[in-house]
Amino acid sequence: MIYKFAAADMDGTLLNDKNEITPYTIETIRQAAAQGLIFSICTGRPIQGVERYQKQLGIQGPVITYNGAMILDSADGRVLYRQELKADDARLILEAGLNYDTTMCIWSDNRLYGNKLNDRIQEYSQATKVTPLLMPSINKLLAQGITKILWYDDVSQIQQIEKELRKTAHFHNVTFCTSKPFYLEFFSSKVSKAAAIDCIGKLYDFTPAETIAIGDGFNDLSMIRYAALGVAMANGLLGEVSPAMAGAVMASDAVKIFLPPQKKCGFYFACGKKEPLHACLEEAMEILKDAVQSLLDPSSL
Repeated sequence: MIYKFAAADMDGTLLNDKNEITPYTIETIRQAAAQGLIFSICTGRPIQGVERYQKQLGIQGPVITYNGAMILDSADGRVLYRQELKADDARLILEAGLNYDTTMCIWSDNRLYGNKLNDRIQEYSQATKVTPLLMPSINKLLAQGITKILWYDDVSQIQQIEKELRKTAHFHNVTFCTSKPFYLEFFSSKVSKAAAIDCIGKLYDFTPAETIAIGDGFNDLSMIRYAALGVAMANGLLGEVSPAMAGAVMASDAVKIFLPPQKKCGFYFACGKKEPLHACLEEAMEILKDAVQSLLDPSSL
């Protein structure tokens, strides 16, 4: 198979535990891009939280932000695609967040707003280097348009809230999931990382069969299933799912992900192979190198 495109999540995937891209990873991605592979950072962060890493990689191309709600061209900052929450749904999410008295991080017009300017939102803002603003009226936010809403709370509280919302939420066009155990993210149901990759494929002329996707959270699951070569971080949320959930993942025709509970420190991937491959980050970059060889010699895979 000739792979033309690769997307990688940032936090818990592309970045190490110091929020850095290692020199080896940078060099590997640069070599892949030089061979013709289109590489895209694919993250729940806004563009402000991506720019410095994109500069470190030293490559140009599409960047997927807000879990796929916005795609930008890193060369000139053009917005290639945008999908905001519908106003009625955004209002329900904001009102529910106020009722739960949770910390809400609200992205509107590429600005960060919070119902509370507390330690949690200050910590959250460090990843993007964006100064949070106190939330104005709900009507004003809705008039600006809301791209994504994130609730930040204790892990146990997030779990309880998510469980309750699954039963009682009246959102009509909303997807919500955890990106970290203490983050619950809300975005348009038209938005997913898979949908974003599909959009880029139409712009750059590649198909799912020519795609690699790498991630660690439930917000990455759509693109992992979508891609011909799906990669899941074993030390992320996908590495800690129940056997029932793992079975649901493995039921996908597009990719089978193996999640042995005893291994927690690298990537798992499968592309029609009988056995899973377990690797550290450096070895995962070797996988990417091998995949890129298909651009030069399709018979090598």
